[in-house]
Amino acid sequence: MSDKHTAILAKGSNFIGLLRALDAQHGIPARERALELLPHELASSLRLGTILVVGWYPAEWYAQLHAAIDRCLGGGSALARQLSHAAVAGDITTMHRFILNMLSVETAFGQAHRVMSLYWKGGTIDRLELARGRSRLRFANWKGFTPLIWHDLMGGTEAVLDACGAKNGRCYTVAGNPEEGTETLEVECRWS
Repeated sequence: MSDKHTAILAKGSNFIGLLRALDAQHGIPARERALELLPHELASSLRLGTILVVGWYPAEWYAQLHAAIDRCLGGGSALARQLSHAAVAGDITTMHRFILNMLSVETAFGQAHRVMSLYWKGGTIDRLELARGRSRLRFANWKGFTPLIWHDLMGGTEAVLDACGAKNGRCYTVAGNPEEGTETLEVECRWS
């Protein structure tokens, strides 16, 4: 299979939501500093609005955006997680609220592959365990996921937990190391 068919793609809503969260939490000057650090094609696409909410773009671009934000503000994985949580929470209040309001947390995790497909194309996601108050998921073959994207994914998952009514929701790595930019990661989510 060629790389064309195995490429990991990020939905345009990821980029737009991340920039909105950045604007809200750190201001438009922080966004402009980050955009200045990006390759010209990506920076221009973001400035001109040619990255569309419903479009699909290389995960590498999303990694570059996270890296530029991190170079500007520091904060590393904690900032990536925080911005993603805010971005997904903002997205949920508009696009997906009607779906998640009807789901229990357990049902949402039972459909984790479908929820993930709202934001990403490429790798696989398997539910390894689902019980009241916890779930364990394996993300496999997510080539190009950087540590910041893995933390972004966990922050976004925590926002989905919140939207489904979970209390004290938190995601933890239980196999694999997101700091190594692995392609496979197992995550346990707990909530009350």
